Amino acid sequence: WSLATLGTPIMAELSSSGYILLPLLSIRAIMGAAEAVVLPTMQRILANWVPPEKKATTLAIILSGFQLGTVSAYLVSPWLMDQMSGLDGGAADIEGWRGMFYIYGVAGLVWLLPWYFLAKDSPSANNNIGSAEDCTETLVNTMIEDDASLVFQECLVENDAGEITKDNAGGALKRIQDIQLLVQSAPWSDFLRSRGVWGMMLAHGAKNFELYNLLAWTPTFFNQQYGLNTKESALFSIGPSICGMIGGLTAGNLADFMLL
Repeated sequence: WSLATLGTPIMAELSSSGYILLPLLSIRAIMGAAEAVVLPTMQRILANWVPPEKKATTLAIILSGFQLGTVSAYLVSPWLMDQMSGLDGGAADIEGWRGMFYIYGVAGLVWLLPWYFLAKDSPSANNNIGSAEDCTETLVNTMIEDDASLVFQECLVENDAGEITKDNAGGALKRIQDIQLLVQSAPWSDFLRSRGVWGMMLAHGAKNFELYNLLAWTPTFFNQQYGLNTKESALFSIGPSICGMIGGLTAGNLADFMLL
Protein backbone atom coordinates (compact mmCIF):
# COMPACT_ATOMS: atom_id res chain seq x y z
CA TRP A 1 0.00 0.00 0.00
CA SER A 2 3.04 2.24 0.17
CA LEU A 3 3.00 2.44 -3.64
CA ALA A 4 -0.66 3.46 -3.50
CA THR A 5 0.24 6.12 -0.93
CA LEU A 6 2.95 7.46 -3.25
CA GLY A 7 0.48 7.52 -6.14
CA THR A 8 -2.31 9.31 -4.25
CA PRO A 9 -1.15 12.91 -4.96
CA ILE A 10 -0.71 12.09 -8.65
CA MET A 11 -4.17 10.58 -8.90
CA ALA A 12 -5.59 13.52 -6.95
CA GLU A 13 -4.11 15.91 -9.53
CA LEU A 14 -5.64 13.91 -12.39
CA SER A 15 -9.00 13.91 -10.65
CA SER A 16 -8.95 17.67 -10.02
CA SER A 17 -7.87 18.54 -13.56
CA GLY A 18 -10.47 16.36 -15.25
CA TYR A 19 -13.25 16.77 -12.70
CA ILE A 20 -13.45 12.98 -12.48
CA LEU A 21 -12.86 11.24 -9.17
CA LEU A 22 -12.19 7.85 -10.72
CA PRO A 23 -8.34 8.00 -10.59
CA LEU A 24 -8.33 9.04 -6.93
CA LEU A 25 -11.00 6.52 -5.96
CA SER A 26 -9.12 3.78 -7.81
CA ILE A 27 -5.78 4.39 -6.10
CA ARG A 28 -7.44 4.52 -2.68
CA ALA A 29 -9.30 1.29 -3.47
CA ILE A 30 -5.96 -0.34 -4.33
CA MET A 31 -4.58 0.86 -1.02
CA GLY A 32 -7.56 -0.59 0.84
CA ALA A 33 -7.16 -3.93 -0.93
CA ALA A 34 -3.46 -4.00 0.00
CA GLU A 35 -4.27 -3.18 3.63
CA ALA A 36 -6.81 -6.00 3.74
CA VAL A 37 -4.08 -8.62 4.15
CA VAL A 38 -2.73 -7.06 7.35
CA LEU A 39 -5.18 -8.36 9.94
CA PRO A 40 -5.49 -11.93 8.56
CA THR A 41 -1.70 -12.16 8.26
CA MET A 42 -1.28 -10.79 11.75
CA GLN A 43 -3.70 -13.37 13.16
CA ARG A 44 -1.80 -16.17 11.38
CA ILE A 45 1.53 -15.00 12.75
CA LEU A 46 0.11 -14.73 16.28
CA ALA A 47 -1.32 -18.24 16.02
CA ASN A 48 2.12 -19.58 15.19
CA TRP A 49 4.26 -17.52 17.56
CA VAL A 50 2.19 -16.74 20.65
CA PRO A 51 0.83 -19.22 23.23
CA PRO A 52 -3.00 -19.21 23.51
CA GLU A 53 -2.93 -17.82 27.06
CA LYS A 54 -1.08 -14.69 25.88
CA LYS A 55 -2.85 -14.03 22.58
CA ALA A 56 -5.30 -11.37 23.79
CA THR A 57 -2.55 -9.30 25.42
CA THR A 58 -0.26 -9.64 22.39
CA LEU A 59 -3.07 -8.73 20.00
CA ALA A 60 -3.91 -5.69 22.13
CA ILE A 61 -0.28 -4.55 22.02
CA ILE A 62 -0.18 -4.89 18.23
CA LEU A 63 -3.52 -3.14 17.71
CA SER A 64 -2.41 -0.35 20.04
CA GLY A 65 0.25 0.26 17.41
CA PHE A 66 -2.56 1.27 15.03
CA GLN A 67 -3.65 3.89 17.57
CA LEU A 68 -0.05 4.97 18.17
CA GLY A 69 0.39 5.43 14.44
CA THR A 70 -2.71 7.62 14.32
CA VAL A 71 -1.44 9.74 17.22
CA SER A 72 2.00 10.06 15.60
CA ALA A 73 0.50 11.01 12.24
CA TYR A 74 -1.69 13.70 13.80
CA LEU A 75 1.34 15.20 15.55
CA VAL A 76 3.89 14.86 12.73
CA SER A 77 1.76 15.55 9.64
CA PRO A 78 1.22 19.31 10.20
CA TRP A 79 4.98 19.77 10.62
CA LEU A 80 5.66 17.69 7.50
CA MET A 81 3.22 19.76 5.46
CA ASP A 82 4.94 22.98 6.60
CA GLN A 83 8.37 21.60 5.68
CA MET A 84 7.23 20.32 2.28
CA SER A 85 5.41 23.50 1.30
CA GLY A 86 6.63 24.54 -2.14
CA LEU A 87 8.89 21.46 -2.43
CA ASP A 88 6.34 18.83 -3.42
CA GLY A 89 5.06 20.31 -6.67
CA GLY A 90 2.52 22.63 -5.07
CA ALA A 91 2.53 26.38 -4.60
CA ALA A 92 4.81 27.85 -1.95
CA ASP A 93 1.89 29.40 -0.08
CA ILE A 94 0.01 26.09 0.17
CA GLU A 95 0.73 23.43 2.78
CA GLY A 96 2.72 20.53 1.32
CA TRP A 97 0.11 17.79 1.62
CA ARG A 98 1.59 16.00 -1.41
CA GLY A 99 4.96 15.73 0.29
CA MET A 100 3.30 14.16 3.32
CA PHE A 101 2.04 11.30 1.14
CA TYR A 102 5.45 10.91 -0.50
CA ILE A 103 7.28 10.68 2.84
CA TYR A 104 4.83 8.18 4.31
CA GLY A 105 4.99 6.07 1.16
CA VAL A 106 8.80 5.98 1.18
CA ALA A 107 8.79 5.15 4.90
CA GLY A 108 6.58 2.14 4.20
CA LEU A 109 8.91 0.87 1.48
CA VAL A 110 11.94 1.27 3.75
CA TRP A 111 10.17 -0.68 6.51
CA LEU A 112 9.42 -3.44 3.99
CA LEU A 113 13.11 -4.32 3.61
CA PRO A 114 13.84 -5.66 7.12
CA TRP A 115 10.40 -7.29 7.23
CA TYR A 116 11.00 -9.16 3.97
CA PHE A 117 14.38 -10.52 5.06
CA LEU A 118 13.74 -11.16 8.76
CA ALA A 119 10.04 -12.01 9.20
CA LYS A 120 8.98 -15.69 9.35
CA ASP A 121 5.58 -17.37 9.38
CA SER A 122 6.52 -19.55 12.34
CA PRO A 123 9.50 -20.16 14.65
CA SER A 124 10.51 -23.22 12.62
CA ALA A 125 10.14 -21.70 9.15
CA ASN A 126 13.22 -21.34 6.92
CA ASN A 127 15.64 -22.47 9.60
CA ASN A 128 17.15 -25.49 7.84
CA ILE A 129 18.83 -25.84 4.49
CA GLY A 130 18.22 -29.09 2.70
CA SER A 131 17.31 -30.57 -0.65
CA ALA A 132 14.13 -30.17 -2.62
CA GLU A 133 13.22 -33.77 -1.75
CA ASP A 134 12.90 -32.73 1.90
CA CYS A 135 9.96 -30.47 0.99
CA THR A 136 7.34 -33.11 0.41
CA GLU A 137 4.66 -31.71 2.72
CA THR A 138 2.90 -28.50 1.81
CA LEU A 139 1.21 -27.81 5.13
CA VAL A 140 2.87 -28.03 8.52
CA ASN A 141 1.40 -27.68 12.00
CA THR A 142 3.37 -25.70 14.54
CA MET A 143 1.84 -27.84 17.32
CA ILE A 144 0.07 -24.85 18.82
CA GLU A 145 -3.47 -25.61 19.91
CA ASP A 146 -5.07 -23.44 17.29
CA ASP A 147 -6.59 -24.37 13.95
CA ALA A 148 -4.90 -21.38 12.35
CA SER A 149 -1.47 -22.84 13.06
CA LEU A 150 -1.43 -24.66 9.72
CA VAL A 151 1.09 -22.91 7.50
CA PHE A 152 2.70 -23.60 4.15
CA GLN A 153 6.13 -25.12 4.52
CA GLU A 154 8.92 -23.23 2.83
CA CYS A 155 12.37 -24.84 2.71
CA LEU A 156 15.70 -23.30 1.90
CA VAL A 157 17.42 -25.55 -0.63
CA GLU A 158 20.78 -25.47 -2.35
CA ASN A 159 20.61 -25.54 -6.14
CA ASP A 160 23.22 -26.87 -8.59
CA ALA A 161 25.09 -23.59 -8.57
CA GLY A 162 25.46 -23.69 -4.80
CA GLU A 163 22.97 -20.84 -4.32
CA ILE A 164 20.46 -20.91 -1.45
CA THR A 165 16.93 -20.62 -2.83
CA LYS A 166 13.42 -21.16 -1.55
CA ASP A 167 11.42 -24.25 -2.46
CA ASN A 168 7.69 -24.07 -1.83
CA ALA A 169 7.03 -27.78 -1.48
CA GLY A 170 5.60 -28.73 -4.81
CA GLY A 171 5.67 -25.50 -6.73
CA ALA A 172 3.09 -22.82 -7.39
CA LEU A 173 0.47 -25.19 -8.85
CA LYS A 174 0.55 -27.45 -5.81
CA ARG A 175 0.32 -24.43 -3.56
CA ILE A 176 -2.78 -23.17 -5.39
CA GLN A 177 -4.36 -26.61 -5.16
CA ASP A 178 -3.74 -26.72 -1.42
CA ILE A 179 -5.30 -23.29 -1.01
CA GLN A 180 -8.37 -24.45 -2.93
CA LEU A 181 -8.59 -27.55 -0.76
CA LEU A 182 -8.25 -25.45 2.38
CA VAL A 183 -11.07 -23.13 1.25
CA GLN A 184 -13.33 -25.99 0.22
CA SER A 185 -12.82 -27.91 3.47
CA ALA A 186 -13.42 -24.89 5.73
CA PRO A 187 -16.54 -25.28 7.94
CA TRP A 188 -18.42 -22.34 6.43
CA SER A 189 -21.79 -23.38 7.86
CA ASP A 190 -20.26 -23.60 11.34
CA PHE A 191 -18.80 -20.12 10.88
CA LEU A 192 -22.24 -18.73 10.03
CA ARG A 193 -23.79 -20.37 13.10
CA SER A 194 -20.98 -19.37 15.46
CA ARG A 195 -21.79 -16.63 17.96
CA GLY A 196 -18.06 -15.99 18.30
CA VAL A 197 -17.66 -15.32 14.58
CA TRP A 198 -20.66 -13.00 14.52
CA GLY A 199 -19.34 -11.24 17.61
CA MET A 200 -15.96 -10.66 15.93
CA MET A 201 -17.63 -9.42 12.75
CA LEU A 202 -19.85 -6.96 14.60
CA ALA A 203 -16.99 -5.74 16.79
CA HIS A 204 -14.68 -5.27 13.82
CA GLY A 205 -17.37 -3.49 11.80
CA ALA A 206 -18.11 -1.15 14.71
CA LYS A 207 -14.41 -0.46 15.19
CA ASN A 208 -13.93 0.43 11.52
CA PHE A 209 -17.02 2.65 11.53
CA GLU A 210 -15.69 4.53 14.54
CA LEU A 211 -12.11 4.68 13.25
CA TYR A 212 -12.79 6.10 9.81
CA ASN A 213 -15.39 8.56 11.08
CA LEU A 214 -12.84 9.90 13.56
CA LEU A 215 -10.06 10.05 10.97
CA ALA A 216 -12.25 11.75 8.37
CA TRP A 217 -14.27 14.17 10.46
CA THR A 218 -12.57 14.97 13.79
CA PRO A 219 -10.14 17.60 12.39
CA THR A 220 -12.96 19.10 10.31
CA PHE A 221 -15.21 19.25 13.37
CA PHE A 222 -12.64 21.14 15.43
CA ASN A 223 -11.98 23.49 12.52
CA GLN A 224 -15.60 24.32 11.73
CA GLN A 225 -16.98 24.22 15.27
CA TYR A 226 -14.14 25.94 17.13
CA GLY A 227 -12.11 27.62 14.36
CA LEU A 228 -8.92 25.65 15.05
CA ASN A 229 -6.23 25.41 12.38
CA THR A 230 -4.60 22.18 11.19
CA LYS A 231 -2.01 22.01 13.97
CA GLU A 232 -4.44 22.88 16.73
CA SER A 233 -7.13 20.46 15.57
CA ALA A 234 -4.53 17.66 15.21
CA LEU A 235 -3.50 18.13 18.83
CA PHE A 236 -7.08 17.71 20.06
CA SER A 237 -7.82 14.86 17.62
CA ILE A 238 -5.39 12.47 19.31
CA GLY A 239 -7.63 12.09 22.38
CA PRO A 240 -9.81 9.24 21.07
CA SER A 241 -6.77 7.28 19.89
CA ILE A 242 -5.03 7.60 23.25
CA CYS A 243 -8.20 6.39 24.98
CA GLY A 244 -8.36 3.51 22.48
CA MET A 245 -4.81 2.46 23.33
CA ILE A 246 -5.51 2.46 27.06
CA GLY A 247 -8.81 0.62 26.66
CA GLY A 248 -7.38 -1.97 24.27
CA LEU A 249 -4.37 -2.81 26.43
CA THR A 250 -6.56 -3.06 29.52
CA ALA A 251 -9.11 -5.29 27.79
CA GLY A 252 -6.41 -7.56 26.34
CA ASN A 253 -4.77 -8.18 29.69
CA LEU A 254 -8.16 -8.68 31.34
CA ALA A 255 -9.21 -11.21 28.68
CA ASP A 256 -6.07 -13.30 29.18
CA PHE A 257 -6.55 -13.16 32.95
CA MET A 258 -10.15 -14.36 32.65
CA LEU A 259 -9.13 -17.29 30.41
CA LEU A 260 -6.45 -18.59 32.78
